[in-house]
Amino acid sequence: MKVQLTQSEIRLGKKQLLAVTGGKGQPIVCRKGSIWITQDGDSRDVVLREGESFTLDRPGPAIVQSFEPAAVCLGAPAKPAGRGRADGLLQRLQAWFEGSRATGVWA
Repeated sequence: MKVQLTQSEIRLGKKQLLAVTGGKGQPIVCRKGSIWITQDGDSRDVVLREGESFTLDRPGPAIVQSFEPAAVCLGAPAKPAGRGRADGLLQRLQAWFEGSRATGVWA
């Protein structure tokens, strides 16, 4: 197995495995490609695509496998793909609604 580490990024070849021990609380960020994550004692299968992240929530070992050539990072979570604009719109609508109630527009 050839794992390449460059600037805190781990590059995996197609169908390559990476074992993570002691990673509870550690985010795994998929920077390129797509990966599958499974944790010891967890029945969930977590699949990440480019730009997505998952925080390990089990104390045991975890396995990361790439479906295709991939780049992963153990560190700060990525912004969820496709959510930035929607989240900003929801925040603006909520602020507008709260402001409207304070000024009596809805009374």
